[in-house]
Amino acid sequence: MTSPKPALSHIEEGMVLGGDYEIVRASSDRLELGAGSMGAVYCARDLRLQRNVVIKTIQMQQIQGERERREFLERFMKESVIAAACRDPAIVTLYRASEPDETGFAWYAMEAVENAVDLKAWLEKHID
Repeated sequence: MTSPKPALSHIEEGMVLGGDYEIVRASSDRLELGAGSMGAVYCARDLRLQRNVVIKTIQMQQIQGERERREFLERFMKESVIAAACRDPAIVTLYRASEPDETGFAWYAMEAVENAVDLKAWLEKHID
């Protein structure tokens, strides 16, 4: 068993992004739902609409060079536009996207799926 990855940034429990989305713990021992080299996914509470959401972030400070930052941000924002255009019961709804702010993050808020299945774990269990 591997130990959890440390938080990539200064995102903390209780932090509010975009004035509406309060970061909450994913579990008693983890802040993030998941993390990669450039960002992380967090649970949050939509304070305005009183619903649970998921926040996907990218940490712009991790990207070296202005050109790379612009390209990465363009890809991230394009991903959010494409995700927002998708309409299918099997695809989560994207609620809002934000370019980097004073936190140094670009992020988007999307529908939280309760009791979601971890596809990788399911495949490992059911496929030889």
